[in-house]
Amino acid sequence: MTVTTATTTPAGSYPLTITGVSGTLSHTASVTLVVTAAGAGNFSLSATPASQSIPAGASTTYTINVTRTGGLREA
Repeated sequence: MTVTTATTTPAGSYPLTITGVSGTLSHTASVTLVVTAAGAGNFSLSATPASQSIPAGASTTYTINVTRTGGLREA
């Protein structure tokens, strides 16, 4: 999943709901995207693997990577 903001996106907190659906099954996860003021830096997100197939009733794991760019600092 990739989330991209424009330079005109207002700073603030944006709640997001991620939903995975397979047939009649669905699961959700809630996250918050925090957009900082312009010039405060940026970041990118990537998930590995991009796709997985699992049998019904099983679980799986994705690795999410956050890459800081443009002067973003850790809080």
